Amino acid sequence: NIPYVVIDPGHGGYDEGSSSSDGRIVENVYDLMISNKIKTLLEKEGVKVLLTRTSDEVPWPADNDRDLQARLDIATNAGADMMVSIHCNSSDEDPLNVSGSEVYANTKQTDSMSLAQSIVDALNGLEPELPSRGVKQGALHLLTYNTIPTVIVEMGFLSNPDDVNYLL
Repeated sequence: NIPYVVIDPGHGGYDEGSSSSDGRIVENVYDLMISNKIKTLLEKEGVKVLLTRTSDEVPWPADNDRDLQARLDIATNAGADMMVSIHCNSSDEDPLNVSGSEVYANTKQTDSMSLAQSIVDALNGLEPELPSRGVKQGALHLLTYNTIPTVIVEMGFLSNPDDVNYLL
């Protein structure tokens, strides 16, 4: 049975997401670039991959809840086995010291938690390593209203110059 993964490049369309203070990374563009790289790597391994968006143009309304639901609907209607949403993080609290990757999952969903932990384990194995902040829980639309295992990967903090350099 060939695995089928939906990769959701975060933001896009009306929502550019976060950006680094030096302007080198704008999240909607970077999320799509990384999602395309992930797609290529997974396809080389024989995984079937669908992106929720392939450009900065999105066909759904400029409304956050409808945007997020449209992404879930794509994954559900495609009959995918799982969905991974790709993002960059940002912190207002302590931007120079908050660093690392995070993977969000619904802790009540065993399959989502297993997927999240496997991604954290893979991120922890990267060389050089970006600190992992582990699996996190959030009351987020993609994690609450999904019908297949779904996680959100926050690759690093655009508010932290070291994370920006690492991501680039």
